Amino acid sequence: MSQERIVPRGLTKADAAAYVGVSVKKFTLLVQAGILPKPSVGDVWDRKAIDAAFDKLSGMSSDNDNDADRALAEWEAQQQGRAA
Repeated sequence: MSQERIVPRGLTKADAAAYVGVSVKKFTLLVQAGILPKPSVGDVWDRKAIDAAFDKLSGMSSDNDNDADRALAEWEAQQQGRAA
């Protein structure tokens, strides 16, 4: 059997904060401010949603910017629908 490590798409708050490179406290503040996305399922953050938000924050541009922006907007709309 292969010993390959599975890289999870879902991250705990501590893992998501480490992934972005900030403390858990700072990560919480960024989520509360709407700068980074809220958890997608329970207390699990979607790595791709974090990537899209962080790319937007950093001003990175690529051919996929419109796709990433659209995906992030759709995800945010779904999250708002769940919260309502």
